[in-house]
Amino acid sequence: MTETTETTESLPVPAQPERCCHDGKVTTHPIKVDEVYAASGVGTKVYACPGHAPLYDDRRTATAPDEERAG
Repeated sequence: MTETTETTESLPVPAQPERCCHDGKVTTHPIKVDEVYAASGVGTKVYACPGHAPLYDDRRTATAPDEERAG
């Protein structure tokens, strides 16, 4: 039984379902596309489903540091 326990502990944990910011549907494979910051310091992550994530590629590039964009 120890072998079974070791195998299940090493399996990747599936992502928590999140709502797609584009269509509002729940996805079991969320991709973080943005972060929204607040003055209180508590931020929120914005997710999209794999089908809509490419629509937000420009937003992720625009918020990247200059060194990353130049390379």
